[in-house]
Amino acid sequence: RALLARNPAHEGASLVVAAAAPWLRENHGLFPAHVRARAAKLLRLGQLFVREARFVGEEIALLDVWPLVMAHALGRSMPARLVLHAARGPRRAQRQDHLA
Repeated sequence: RALLARNPAHEGASLVVAAAAPWLRENHGLFPAHVRARAAKLLRLGQLFVREARFVGEEIALLDVWPLVMAHALGRSMPARLVLHAARGPRRAQRQDHLA
């Protein structure tokens, strides 16, 4: 950060700082593929929530806060296996564990 403070145009320093930051739309491409896949699923989930009757009149508020929800739900250290299991659903993931 010190290098970036001295020279804001330094591309390398900017990239390192962006890569260390929590998930944002702007640094999405710097995350591992399995985290980006989970981000896509969370975006779709947010869109489904917005369409639910219980959120009528609150759609904008939900869309405003959803990136914060995603930043808390996504991290670089998230194991790829967790993402795959979440995508399959609990029953199917459990069956796969017994086969391994």
